[in-house]
Amino acid sequence: MKKIVILFSMLVLLASCCKDNDPPDVEIGDTYEGGIVCDIQPDYILVAAPTDQSEGMKWDNGTVVVTDAKSRDDGYLNTNKIIDIQGTGTYAATICTALGDGWYLPSELEMDKIFSELTLTGIYWTSTEYSDVRAKYSFHFDPSFVDASYKSVLNKVRAAKRIYF
Repeated sequence: MKKIVILFSMLVLLASCCKDNDPPDVEIGDTYEGGIVCDIQPDYILVAAPTDQSEGMKWDNGTVVVTDAKSRDDGYLNTNKIIDIQGTGTYAATICTALGDGWYLPSELEMDKIFSELTLTGIYWTSTEYSDVRAKYSFHFDPSFVDASYKSVLNKVRAAKRIYF
């Protein structure tokens, strides 16, 4: 019994030393972890890349296929699905992930938050797929306006990243 109590105490001590759930001291608009803070949630911060990754890029690599990137709020999941299906090439999802670990093409709802906080002009791709030939985009005049465009159309790209704490 004494060994169990000691083992349990050690596990509690180890868990308390290694877990830090305190959010960083940042506000919307601050620069943090290589991006601009656009949203603060209870367990993560959404940052956008400080500059566009492209002024005109296709959504896909030219392959007409459904990627099942349907999430409206998880661009990281969508981006991984897009790249798993589309493969190599230079297109919206791959130029976002080329920024490094954790960067991705934001979903439609994440792009809405980015538009709300940054001064962007133009039409930007989101990672949210609409059909085999169309994907959703956001328009700068109304951040909540989301429509679908052919994946071969050249739209702007801005990467995002979630930083969990």
